[in-house]
Amino acid sequence: MPTYGRIEEFKFENNFEEYTERLEEYFLANEIDDDDKKRSIFLTVCGEKTYSLLRNLCAPAKPNTKTFDNLKEVLTDHLRPKPLIIAERYKFHQRKQESHEKLRKIRNQPEENSGWEVFTVKTCRTSDNKELKLDVKIEDVDYVMELDTGAAVSIIGEENYKKYFSNIKLQKSNVKLNTYTGDPITAYQQLLLCENSRNLVTINTHLGLYRYTRLPFGAASSPAIFQEFMDKVLEGLDGVGCILDDLIITGKSDEEHLKNLELVLKRLK
Repeated sequence: MPTYGRIEEFKFENNFEEYTERLEEYFLANEIDDDDKKRSIFLTVCGEKTYSLLRNLCAPAKPNTKTFDNLKEVLTDHLRPKPLIIAERYKFHQRKQESHEKLRKIRNQPEENSGWEVFTVKTCRTSDNKELKLDVKIEDVDYVMELDTGAAVSIIGEENYKKYFSNIKLQKSNVKLNTYTGDPITAYQQLLLCENSRNLVTINTHLGLYRYTRLPFGAASSPAIFQEFMDKVLEGLDGVGCILDDLIITGKSDEEHLKNLELVLKRLK
């Protein structure tokens, strides 16, 4: 039976996902369905370095005891590890350098309030990650809205208002919308360092020495400093416990619970 195509050994500077896609097409073109044969072909053509890496990743088992899909998954996880959620959030929250700013200015300048209120929209989802939506009728207009169990009011975007409810005149409201952010990624960084302390958290980078202007993660005293600050902020509140950036708020009844929660939010504000 003739053989169609040729698969070269895998090189680490190339994309492994694309390599396995070509390998799957090779199996398909040559009518190779047996998993043992797929594994043997892969281990034969992948190259010495890739095979050596697979031996280390599969140890103490040997690669030839795994299925082709197992080997593909092991190597994919190693070559393209999933990003850490905490690390990605940290990158997202960091201030980015503007075209007119120097790096030293960014590192030494505290963040200033821009004056804009930021509202974060979160969608309720089912266990299989589907959005929860409801069919509602507003002024005889059928409308689909997302379910938000934590919202006291529901908001319709300007675009949908113009599209569906432009005949309804808007009225001024005294309702004030607040948003509270308590992401533990930025917890320590809520605290500004005094000038005398900034020299103690100097870091060495490939661009030179820089100082933190806010309480950094990694300093041995940071947890104790932040804990002391939170204890002072929440001092005197009943039904409230705090360990670093984790808060527990309770009450003897729903009313007392909500009252304690409101007092905590006022303190944190």
